[in-house]
Formats: sequence, C-alpha cells, structure tokens
Amino acid sequence: MNGPELIQEIRKNDSKTPVIVFSAHIEEDFILDTIKEHINGFISKPTNNKKLAQVIDQVLSVGKHEDSVDKAKILGDSLTLNNESEKELPQDPESLMVVGIGSSVFGGLEALTALIKGLPRNNNTAYIIAQHLSPKHNTMLVELLSRESSLMFKEAEHNETLESDVFYITPPNKNVEINNNNQIVLSAPEKHSFLPKPSVNQLFISIAKYKKEKSVGIILSGTGSDGCQGMRAINAEGGITIVQEPSTAKYDGMPMASINGSVVDILIVADKIGEELVALANFPRNKVLKKHQVTPANDHISIIFALLHKIKHVDFSVYKKATIGRRIERRMVALKVTTLSEYVALIERDKQEVELLYKDILIGVTSFFRDRDAYDSAGKPSRQIS
Repeated sequence: MNGPELIQEIRKNDSKTPVIVFSAHIEEDFILDTIKEHINGFISKPTNNKKLAQVIDQVLSVGKHEDSVDKAKILGDSLTLNNESEKELPQDPESLMVVGIGSSVFGGLEALTALIKGLPRNNNTAYIIAQHLSPKHNTMLVELLSRESSLMFKEAEHNETLESDVFYITPPNKNVEINNNNQIVLSAPEKHSFLPKPSVNQLFISIAKYKKEKSVGIILSGTGSDGCQGMRAINAEGGITIVQEPSTAKYDGMPMASINGSVVDILIVADKIGEELVALANFPRNKVLKKHQVTPANDHISIIFALLHKIKHVDFSVYKKATIGRRIERRMVALKVTTLSEYVALIERDKQEVELLYKDILIGVTSFFRDRDAYDSAGKPSRQIS
C-alpha cells in the first residue's frame, strides 16, 4: 500500500484527525492533487524544526474550528491552498468520465446492487447501464437500485445530456449509445435480430469512440459474450476495463468472454468496483503523463523495451513513441502507479505485467477490423491504371 492509498484508507474511518504529509515529492502537482482532499497540511523535505512546528501549530489551530478535513485549509511550508467556497464548481464536459455497465437479468441485479454501494457523490462520473431483458418487459432497475444508494437513477431519454453522479438505465427494446456532445442516443434494435438487447457492445464502442481515455467498461454477471468486442474498443482507445471476478458471478458467461477476448485491466469482486471507479476518477492522469513523457532517451522506457524483447521477443523500440506512451500510461492508470520508476520496478518483478503490456500495445492493431470505412474502401474496385 502506497502513501496516497494509506491516507484514503485512514479517511474511510476517521475524517477528523489532522493528517500532515512529510515528503520530498509533495510539491509534485500530480501527487498533491491525489491526496489534497484528504490531508490538512504538508511539509516538504528537507526542512527544519521551526517550519515543522509552524505547520503543526497552523493545522491544529484550524482544526479547533473545523469539523472535518473537507472544510479545512491545506497548509504547507511553501504553498497554501484554500477551499474558499463549499459551492460545487461546474464540471467540464470533456473531463466527465463515462462508465458503461453491461450485465444480464441472470445475476446482474445482485452485482449492480453490490457495485453502487461503494460509490460516493461528486465523482465527476456518469453511468450507463445496459442490462439484457425481454423487449416485452419493463425494467424495474430504477426502482430497485434507488433503494440502495443516494445517487440518482433514471431511465435514459433520447438526446439527454449526461450528468455526473447519475445512473442512466436503458429502456426496454432500445439500444443505447452516446455522441460527441455527451448526449444519450437511443435507437430501435434491428428487426428479427437474435442479438442481446440492449447491445452492450454498441454502448461500449460509442463510449470508447467519444470519451477515449475517459471511458470505462464494466462487465458483470450474465450469459453469452456480449460486451467483449466493446471492451476491446475501450482498450484500444486508452480507456479502462473492469470485469467481475467470475467465481463470484451468478453466471460467468459474460465475464469469461471478456477475460478470454480482451485485455482486462481490473478483475475484482463487484462490491469493490466502486472503490476502483473513485480511484480512476481522481487519478491525475494528464499530469502523470506530462511528467513522464516517453522519449527515446528515457532510461525507464529502455528498460521496458528490453523486458518486452527478452520475454516476448518483439522489439518495440522502433514503434511510434506516442503510441507506446499511451499504452504504458493506460497500464499505469489501471494500476494507480504515479511514476515511471515505480512502474518499471513493478514490471521487472512481475512477468504477468509484461504480458499485459504486450497485449495492450498490440490491441490497437485490431482497431482496423472495427473500422467500417476501411472495409468499405477495400471493397470498392480500384481505378485501373493504363
């Protein structure tokens, strides 16, 4: 367990005791952003007893008048951040994380109920549920899930704009997608189709297309293989894929299909998925990537290339650096690793991570086979050259 994870674990049980972080890396923006909502103060190493005493006195003085860390000032020896207003700031639509959840009536309700209990408000995340059901039966998910959480659950409406902390339930006999304006698009399934309704694949592919690295796909209990293709699309666009541990699913068909047919980032029991979503929504992805850009001279990247070549016998050093960077970044986000050096240490001792990164780098190649325009162009006769 690293420092940020420990602080979050402490805050689950104790919101009042002051927490001060003493670190040489605390002024790195991406580290401070990860923990700033959970701490009262910080001190940068190296320091002296005078500075240490000043920050402790300031934090304790503020604590006498505050009920919890949420309302407290974050005090540091060289930087002070203030929570000047308790009013919620409007969210940037582009920053909204969109989570697609696929399940079926076979065990899906139990898994969904477990998942939502771990979700807080203000997570800058919208959730869309595509649960297989008969076109002739109305879904009761809105009513049933609303009993288990304070978050909002509603039936999805065509052209509705996605909002944070809302679960959108796909209505009967409809497929659901999103567009580039964060709006819901409902459509009637093809007539006489034997494919599951609603299509989890169709939902996931649209989320991958428009939300890119802000996309998350979750597969829960269910029969069949729906969602596997969509999970590969999310992989290819830099999003994160989560699957319910098959041994805990009432029906493991959908989870096993995704495990066997895509790169699954997180395999976990349903009641722990909420914690992972919170971590993903708050992970400082852009700052981590900017801080650790992949360049030819980067020794950490050279080590990763060497490991891939040694174990998988493929030389990725000639690949596009931007492509390799995105795939490594995606693995770091899935593992909640904030530095390249930490990721290198992990991959050096874990051959399974080498395998996962290898599959992740190659997953982008399969995007060609999902490109309808490419196939259409290939099917047209080429102009004859005389």
